[in-house]
Amino acid sequence: MMTDIKFSIRGLLRRQGLAAVIVLTLALGIGVNSGIFSLFYQILLQPVPVHDPGSLVILESPGPKSGSSSSNSSGSSDQIFSLPMYRDLRENPGSLEGIAGYRSIGANLSWQGNTRSGSALMVSDNYFSLLGLVPAAGRLFIEGEVEQGSDLNVAILNYAYWVEEFNADPEVIGEALMMNGELMTIIGVAPRGFNDLNPFVTNEVYVPLVLAYEMDAFTSWGWNLDSRTTYWVYLFGRLSPGSNIDSAVASINPFYQSVLREVEAPLQEGVSDDYLQRFVAKELMLLPGRSGQTSLHSAAEEPMQMLVAVSLLVLLVACVNVANLLLAFGARERGEIAVRTALGASYKHIFSRRMVQITALGLVGALCSIPIALIVMNLFLMMIPVGLGGSLDGGMHLQMLVLALVVAFAAIMIAGLIPILQALKVSPMAVIRDQNGQAGSSAKDLRFRSALVVTQIAFSVCLLIVAGLFSRSLSNIDQQDLGMEIEQLMTFQISPEQNGYSFENSQTLFQTLEEQLKALPGVESASLSLVQLLSDSNWTSGVSIEGYDETPDSDMGVAYNAVGADFFDTFSIPVLAGRSFSMSDSLGRPQVGIVNQAFVERFDLGDDVIGRRFSFDGDEPDTEIIGLVADAAYSNLKADKIAQFYRSFHQFENAGTAAFYVRYTGDSDLIADSIRGLVNSLDSNLPIDDLSEVPFVARENVFFDRLISTLAMLFAVLATVLAAIGLYGVLTFMLAQRTREFGLRAALGAAPESIRTMVLLHVAKLALIGTVIGVVLAVFLGRAAESLLFGIQPMDPLIIGSAVVILGLVISFSGYLPARKAARIDPIEALRYE
Repeated sequence: MMTDIKFSIRGLLRRQGLAAVIVLTLALGIGVNSGIFSLFYQILLQPVPVHDPGSLVILESPGPKSGSSSSNSSGSSDQIFSLPMYRDLRENPGSLEGIAGYRSIGANLSWQGNTRSGSALMVSDNYFSLLGLVPAAGRLFIEGEVEQGSDLNVAILNYAYWVEEFNADPEVIGEALMMNGELMTIIGVAPRGFNDLNPFVTNEVYVPLVLAYEMDAFTSWGWNLDSRTTYWVYLFGRLSPGSNIDSAVASINPFYQSVLREVEAPLQEGVSDDYLQRFVAKELMLLPGRSGQTSLHSAAEEPMQMLVAVSLLVLLVACVNVANLLLAFGARERGEIAVRTALGASYKHIFSRRMVQITALGLVGALCSIPIALIVMNLFLMMIPVGLGGSLDGGMHLQMLVLALVVAFAAIMIAGLIPILQALKVSPMAVIRDQNGQAGSSAKDLRFRSALVVTQIAFSVCLLIVAGLFSRSLSNIDQQDLGMEIEQLMTFQISPEQNGYSFENSQTLFQTLEEQLKALPGVESASLSLVQLLSDSNWTSGVSIEGYDETPDSDMGVAYNAVGADFFDTFSIPVLAGRSFSMSDSLGRPQVGIVNQAFVERFDLGDDVIGRRFSFDGDEPDTEIIGLVADAAYSNLKADKIAQFYRSFHQFENAGTAAFYVRYTGDSDLIADSIRGLVNSLDSNLPIDDLSEVPFVARENVFFDRLISTLAMLFAVLATVLAAIGLYGVLTFMLAQRTREFGLRAALGAAPESIRTMVLLHVAKLALIGTVIGVVLAVFLGRAAESLLFGIQPMDPLIIGSAVVILGLVISFSGYLPARKAARIDPIEALRYE
């Protein structure tokens, strides 16, 4: 065995150039796939670091919800429940081992005079015990120790926050931490590696769920948290040993539906019989919770599947390229194989030596692929928004190394077995007879190599078209008419309520900051809003409109925002009729509102909208419409313009958080420094959140589109380069094999131009066949990804034509050099052995 290994490695070293190209091709193909597969696993498949994650289930109840609701990145609106419903289900979990609840909130955290903004996870007292977690220091919550109305303000630190802020000092247990103006006693530290069931956010502390009352986490929105029509809590459970999801669903649904029929149905007022039937028919569903609970799973599933498909095409191009290179490698050693076979060497022995060679190539290719995989992963992480990284890691893990080895072995087996088997089919006597000249290739060999080239071209065309589609889609998004001007506009958020400010003090701070921002050098205008635009935040409210014939089944839900004076001027949103808000539109003054064109069209208000009245709280219409503005983007760049109404920010009774906008001229860094200095002068302990330019916020809003477009283009370029190298290698090898043929043609009077044309026609034939196949593949792949495209169809002729032209130029260049060399063959040199 050692002799075979030494001989095989020596054979590779004799052809270092060819071996290096094979290793590099493998490394590129394997590295791209290892990086994407690793990210796919981390985002969609990686289990949360808790005891027996496979038995966790997520509670969901699709169907109508009347009242107020608030969901976040932990899950969809179908996965939020009222606090009373959670208590009912916890007491009657069916065959589930238990049910726990949680919800994340913004938090300003102060320790030894250092204040930072972050996130807190409000959890039920059985949260940690149901997950089977053990504290890193101190203790976790004990079931039943905290109840509504208790004075037990206790907090558990996230492990990473404990290390970063407290230097992992165990003596902080028992110390007080200021959170949102409340003193919290630190009682423990969560285990290392655990963050949340949502793996893509970071929570600094964990506090009891009942503190939603004491800290006014949601009551500032005017919610009654004991209401069964206020939905905000996320729930999960754990299957009992021996049970499964189906049996658990069957055991818990009778109780759940009885609560809907007997307790909650009578609370549904002003609804139709059809709505009520759908409400009481809702069922509780249990979803697998092994990988946690996050809305990013559904958002990322299709884009990640597309990236995996694209990376697999790159790997297939690499495999085909390697197969071609190994064919050339084997063809050059035909004589050696023939001599060894003639001298009695068994096919098994020759096969084993070739297997040693390709295994060595695969192993080296796998090791060289790791840096490429790390580059792909870190490029991915660089492009995702800050705050969504969570548990994603761009470092090297054992799983990545194992994956690279497995992919490498599979790739080298796919690419290497056929060349080995072809080499073993050679007749020893036929090869030996040709040793005094250059061995020719059979028509079958040439057809097989040509088929490999066609495959490379097809995959490259497919990748170029797909990359073009996503690039054009991203361009359409970037050119989307937002209905407002976002260049030279900066935004940031502050949350004084989380620093213990009263509502009155918050309003004073907001008004002072709004006025002083306008006075900063280089600032043209400034304003504020309750909901930050283009940040995927959606606030809706039902409206009642004076004179509108509303039926029980009418959809009266409308997006809304509370904005300051000069808001429309700051964003350059045209006021079409009436007026904008002013500083005088404040508390104690008559309620006023502004609507957009989509609002008018949706409710068919006609031209006399100014002066009409509406209500957003279920009472009689008491808010006068004083203005009509043009439609503008709200939460998402890709969404259609939606019906919106605006309130005056200074008439919003419970605003404890605000997003500010500053239109400026000059250098953005100087403006950012001025903003920091101004906020610091007003309150040095008030953190500034998300200080950035609005175009940056807009780009992060469509980061998956940007990610797919960038990586698809990189992979397409890589595949095209590999295809060009493969075509050049095959033509060069074909030229070496057919030197005598071309020399004979030249000796018989063939002009160099005719020989060159013959080679180029062969290239054109391969390119045409590969292009047709590639276009067909691209159409199927484009249709599969149609939901990811914006403003473009999978059959876009311009994209297809551009991809064909680009690859045609690359192929022409790759084929011209060998064709020119063939035309220059000296007949005497080519036939010297004849």
